Amino acid sequence: INRVPYEEVKTTAKPKSTGLSQTMDTEQFPLSNNEWAVNIIDTPGIGDTSGIKKDEQHMGNIIDFVGAYGDFNAVCILIKRGTSRITTTMRYIVSELKSHMPKD
Repeated sequence: INRVPYEEVKTTAKPKSTGLSQTMDTEQFPLSNNEWAVNIIDTPGIGDTSGIKKDEQHMGNIIDFVGAYGDFNAVCILIKRGTSRITTTMRYIVSELKSHMPKD
């Protein structure tokens, strides 16, 4: 899309422990062409093995980062393959995000 050679694509290091978020900090990846522009915001996972305090810290960082945009069109939540039911953690994530979204 931005004609970035494959060798220059930025990736995150995979954590040594399973269950940890692969993304440690909220990051923005702008993509565009002559007709459109999109900002992908990659955030740390919620519900990893670091505990509720880390989840609260991650959620606060996500809300602050997204809040700086003023408006946005979509939120995508990625879940692990094979997850077929809404979990308590997923309900918490959606509830937290909705509680910080603009009402209009």
